[in-house]
Amino acid sequence: MTSHPDIRLATSELLTHVLISSILFSHDTEEIPLWLHALPQTRRSPVAVAPDDTPLTDEVVSVLSFLDDSIQRCSKTPYRYLEENAKFFEENQSPLNQTISSLQDDPKSFPSPLLMTVLEQLRAKMAGKLLSSSDILSIVTFVRKLTVSLATKLREIRHAWKVHEKLDEILSMNGEVVGSDLMKESVKHEMALLADSLRFIENPFRESVSSPQPVVQEFLNQVEGLPTRELSFHFIFKI
Repeated sequence: MTSHPDIRLATSELLTHVLISSILFSHDTEEIPLWLHALPQTRRSPVAVAPDDTPLTDEVVSVLSFLDDSIQRCSKTPYRYLEENAKFFEENQSPLNQTISSLQDDPKSFPSPLLMTVLEQLRAKMAGKLLSSSDILSIVTFVRKLTVSLATKLREIRHAWKVHEKLDEILSMNGEVVGSDLMKESVKHEMALLADSLRFIENPFRESVSSPQPVVQEFLNQVEGLPTRELSFHFIFKI
């Protein structure tokens, strides 16, 4: 979240302390670092724009604000999202997998119910046109990184694919709010990266099939090289 090692370490430690005491990660506190690792690492310049002049919002602010709202909602009705979590990951259980523990039997093998809130809020905010195209790209990038990390702890890789399928469904339903063609292609590229990553986990020897269009690659390269600003020692999580 910041390029300064000391501030970043303090940030992670404080967020871990806040989240570890909440019901959202009571099933597995070791999952918290996976969420922290998926957060944006740097802050964009206030005047940053894409090659097509689309304004780029600060990734850190976009993702943390979105997560703050999701955490508040999940904390208010955690059991609702726990039920949705169980239904989402355990539906259509194959007879061949009946010996596999359920979420109730082995909660550490499944993600925090906060993931269900994140997906729900992304759909709701996109439908309500409450996110800019830059916000959407930042959040999709975060979910992509998070899903790949969570794939290391999920009971089955198909569960990670279900997250990919749900995210793709949300984006398909609300594609018109993503913005310019460049931003749409950038979001599609994030989805392709997620799919490629999951395929690699399934088969490390499989060759990647996705590559961004030149203009998208230019945009991604530009974002990588944007000037950064220090993140002040301030947190918006209020559990």
